[in-house]
Amino acid sequence: QHSLNKGEKLSNKQNIQTLFSKGKAFFVAPIQLLVLPIPKKEAEFVRIAFVAPKKKYPTAVQRNRIKRLCREAYRLKKVELHALLNDNHSWHLLIIYTSKEILSLEEIQIALKTAFKKVSNV
Repeated sequence: QHSLNKGEKLSNKQNIQTLFSKGKAFFVAPIQLLVLPIPKKEAEFVRIAFVAPKKKYPTAVQRNRIKRLCREAYRLKKVELHALLNDNHSWHLLIIYTSKEILSLEEIQIALKTAFKKVSNV
């Protein structure tokens, strides 16, 4: 239930490029969420990737910490967040962390929940 296994991660380069070109963007500080609904034929309901831009965070230590926090926030709230999404589609998601400072896990969880609520309203 509270896991994030390899099958749930969005890693195919072509899928990520499609997400950037055709996906819808939702912004809730400090998170930008790129969303692409796809026909429900794949095994996984949601595939997700996490990004911390190199321009804002020059050191790998900072980028890895941010991605680790975002993954953990998503993993803990996954069931709750999936309940907000429409079951008629599979989803490709990309979470881009945009804040200048590194926020706490709780603040990231709140931002994720708000972003997913925005997606569910559209």
